[in-house]
Formats: sequence, structure tokens, C-alpha cells
Amino acid sequence: KDVDRCLTDIHSMGKLVRKVATNGRGTVFLYGNGGVAYTPQIPKALYHRLSQLRHSSYEHRPAYVSLGSRDRYYCSFHDGSYAFKGPKGLYREIKKTKKQPVSVAFGATYDSFAVVFGTDRGSAEEGLSQRTLNPSLENVETFIQQTSDRKVNGF
Repeated sequence: KDVDRCLTDIHSMGKLVRKVATNGRGTVFLYGNGGVAYTPQIPKALYHRLSQLRHSSYEHRPAYVSLGSRDRYYCSFHDGSYAFKGPKGLYREIKKTKKQPVSVAFGATYDSFAVVFGTDRGSAEEGLSQRTLNPSLENVETFIQQTSDRKVNGF
């Protein structure tokens, strides 16, 4: 119901959805040139952050969003800043690399995550799309080692 309402509103504005993030309960849509729509079931901290951005300029709007269970999320903004709630290990990896993650996934346990860093979004997505991941940790680690700056924890 909430997802349908978001999609209907985006369509009525004549905008195209660029990215979608969901954790099975809540959903965030990034559309048009910096637009964001979301359902009430996203993590509370992210909900409050996004609701404050209604009249913000493009550079302060979300560029990428990832949602996980247990109120975990990662959101990067066009100005290079980010907001997140999640494992301390993810925070350490982001600080250590000093690069913007291009993909973040949260695992089954609170401390499990996978993060992909890259110099540009296109090259990282290209590298990911060329392979199929087997869910075993050994294969994920092999994939990570073969495709540049990536970090997996707990998968």
C-alpha cells in the first residue's frame, strides 16, 4: 500500500525511479534529479534524516541508500557525506579507506556486512555484474579479492 502510493506519486510528477532500496519492511525510492520517497517502515533515524531534507538542495539529497534489518542502513549524499547505523566494523572500513562505498549490504547478524568501494560507480557495478556470487564465504572472499577494493565481514 505505501509502496504503491510512493510509486503513484513519483509517476504523477513525471519522474523516473533511479534506485530502490528495501529491507522487506520499508522501502526508499530515489527518483528524478535528487528526489526521494520512502515508506514509514524504514529505520527511524533514516526516516527523520530524510524528512528534514524536503527543501534541501541537490547536493544534500541522497545519492545511494542501503537498508538492512535491525534498523541498519547506509545513506550517502551527493555532497560526499553519509549517514548510517550499523556494525562498528563497517564504520571502521569506511574511515580506513576514505572512499565512498558504492554498495553496502547487511547480513543476517547485526555485525555482518559486505561493502564495495570503488573509484567510480560504473566500474564497480560493471565488476559486480560480470560475476554470479555463490552464497558461501569462500566464494565471496575469492570474488572480493579478484574485483578490487571490496570488504566482506561475516558472510
